[in-house]
Amino acid sequence: MTSAPEPLFGLEHIDWTALVDCRGDRGQIPILLRWLWGTSADLLDVTDNRGVRAIRDLEGRFVTSSDMLACYCIRAATPPAVPFLVRLAQDPRTLRRDLSLSLLLDIAVAVDAGPAGCWGQSWEEASALVRSAARGMARTRPDGWFALLEENPDRRVRGQILELLAIIHRSGLLDLLGRLWDSVLRATDAISMTERVICLAYATAEHPEYRDRMRQPWADMLQGWLRANDPAPRETAEAVSAALLHLPEWIDEETVRALRELVQEQLP
Repeated sequence: MTSAPEPLFGLEHIDWTALVDCRGDRGQIPILLRWLWGTSADLLDVTDNRGVRAIRDLEGRFVTSSDMLACYCIRAATPPAVPFLVRLAQDPRTLRRDLSLSLLLDIAVAVDAGPAGCWGQSWEEASALVRSAARGMARTRPDGWFALLEENPDRRVRGQILELLAIIHRSGLLDLLGRLWDSVLRATDAISMTERVICLAYATAEHPEYRDRMRQPWADMLQGWLRANDPAPRETAEAVSAALLHLPEWIDEETVRALRELVQEQLP
């Protein structure tokens, strides 16, 4: 029986020296991807200063953000790194699996926000890069996220996975509504059902036309809940109530009513 290929298979087939990252450098991304996998000579202990610096370095190379302008920017090296990050985040052999997922979600948030031109980058170039990153997320192992969702006991990780699935759908490159609805029906407890209902509603939230309209407050609430480490019961009740009002229109009112009763009866 042959073992599954390593997540970084094919890494050397890309000319990374031709792709600039968000720090303005070339050729650094594969070194840092190998560090995430944990099998290279560049292996560092995340508890020491070198490891902390490497984490910050990775975050700054894949996507950059401006708190002042509330926008995100990616460069040419980010989209080809997305499939590797997906495989790293899904593979249990990855040493820094949680960090791989976190970095991928940073990119997904930038995709969800829409393109923003960086210095020296046209709007058309920014749009193409965002679309390319979204394509990498949509076409790389979507089944793997649903499998992880079923097996992961960590609510925070499940929230990250659900937000990723919602963003993949919102990108318009892969229709996941049927599978997300199926995951709601397969939920085994109220918490899992709540998470998946919120994800389903966020996945259908109207995507803002690149920065020329405001996001709906209820969509921001749902996104915030998915990201929260330990949301309070009141926040959970508010988020799921908003989600139940914004489910796809093909879910009939009787089913929504039954969902509401199931959730409200079982949530603390």
